[in-house]
Amino acid sequence: VVPAWIPEGFKLDSNGATATIYDNAITFRAFYEGDSGGIRIEIEQKEDLSTVNSLSIEKDASELHTVDAGGNVHYLFQNNDSRVCAWVNGHLVCMIAGEISESQITKMLESIYQGSQT
Repeated sequence: VVPAWIPEGFKLDSNGATATIYDNAITFRAFYEGDSGGIRIEIEQKEDLSTVNSLSIEKDASELHTVDAGGNVHYLFQNNDSRVCAWVNGHLVCMIAGEISESQITKMLESIYQGSQT
C-alpha cells in the first residue's frame, strides 16, 4: 500500500517515517518535502473494521473522482491546495495528500500496484 514512485524533487523529511500506536489502531506516516510543497502518506491499520464506516476526510467543493486499482476503489479529490487520494484496503485506511498534480498522485497510486497480481 506504499507508493514505489515519489515525484522528482521530493525528499523524505528529517523525521523520516513514523508510527503512532493508539488503542485500536496503528498509524504510519511519511512526509516528503519539495520546493512546491509537501506530500503526506498515511496508512492507518484498524483493529475494528466497523470504525472505517465513520471515516471522514475533509474536501472542498470540487468534484470527486474514483479510480479502481488493485481491487480497491480510490477516491481522488481536492482539499484547498492539496490533492488527496484515499482508500480502504482490508484493515488499512490509506491516504496520499499534497501539493501535487492529479497526474503525479495517479502515478504514485499506480506504483503501489505495479507487479501486483490483484
